[in-house]
Amino acid sequence: MEKFSFKRFFRVLNWYLRTNSKQLLMWFAGAATSVFLLQMIVTLTGVVVKTSGGNTNTMGFTPEYYKHALLVVRSILLVGMSIATLFVLSGVFRQLYKKQKAISFLMLPATNKEKYWVLLVYVTVVWTLCIFLGYVVADVLRMVIVPMFKDLPYVSSLTSLHLFFIPSNGSIALKIEVFIYSLTTIVWVHSCYIAAGSVFRKNGFVIASAGLLLIGALFEDVWIKNFGALISVQDNTLSVNHMVWVVELVLLAWIIYNYRLSYRMFKNYQVINNKRTNL
Repeated sequence: MEKFSFKRFFRVLNWYLRTNSKQLLMWFAGAATSVFLLQMIVTLTGVVVKTSGGNTNTMGFTPEYYKHALLVVRSILLVGMSIATLFVLSGVFRQLYKKQKAISFLMLPATNKEKYWVLLVYVTVVWTLCIFLGYVVADVLRMVIVPMFKDLPYVSSLTSLHLFFIPSNGSIALKIEVFIYSLTTIVWVHSCYIAAGSVFRKNGFVIASAGLLLIGALFEDVWIKNFGALISVQDNTLSVNHMVWVVELVLLAWIIYNYRLSYRMFKNYQVINNKRTNL
C-alpha cells in the first residue's frame, strides 16, 4: 500500500468530511450570518466616516456611498477571514487531538501520504471553500434584499478581488511576475502555519504569527534598505525588482522543508503525545 491511490484517498476524505460535517455546517452558517449582518448594518444605517485631509465628513446614503461601504466591509471581512483561515491551518492535526478520533483516523486502510493529504485538503480547500460559500450566500442575499428597501443598484462586494493578486497596470510580463511572487508568498505562509501546527500543536498559530512578524520586520530593516522594495508603484507605474527571483528561490526551498517537516511529524504521530508539541 505504498503507492498513492486516489481511490483510497477519496474514501478517507469522504469519511473525514462525514465525521466533521457538523463543524463545517457551523462554520458555513457562522460565516454567512456574520457577513450578512455586518453588510446590512453598515449599509442600512447609511453612516460611514471618511477621513480626508484631517477633516471628517459623513457620506449620504447614495449609490456612491453604498459601493464605498461595501468595499470597507469587504476589507474588514477579508482580514477576519484570513486570520481565521491561518488559525485553522495551524490546527491541521486538531481533529486528532482527541484520542478516539485519532485512533479511528489512523486505523483507516490507507497510506500515511493519503491520510496526510486528506488533512491538508480539508484545512486548505474544504474549509476555505466552506467559508467562501458562506460569504457568497450572504452577499447574494444582501444584493436581493437591499434594493427592496432602498433605491440602490445590485452591487456585489466580490468584484475586483483578482486585483489582490494581479495589478491592473503594468505589462503582461510584470503582471505574471507579481502573480508568481504573490502565489509563492501565499504558499510559503501556508506552509509555515502547517509546519508550526504540526510541531507545536495548539501553540502553532501564536508561534507562526510571531515568527512571521519577526521575519517581516527583519526583511524590511535589512533587505529593503540594501536592495529596495521588491514590488513598487511610482507615478501609477508598476516596477518589479529582479531580486524577487532570489527571494522566490529561498521561499521555495523553505516551502519544501516546511511540508517535509509536517509530513514527518504526521508519520511519527502517536495517539498520546506531548500536550505542547508532537516531538
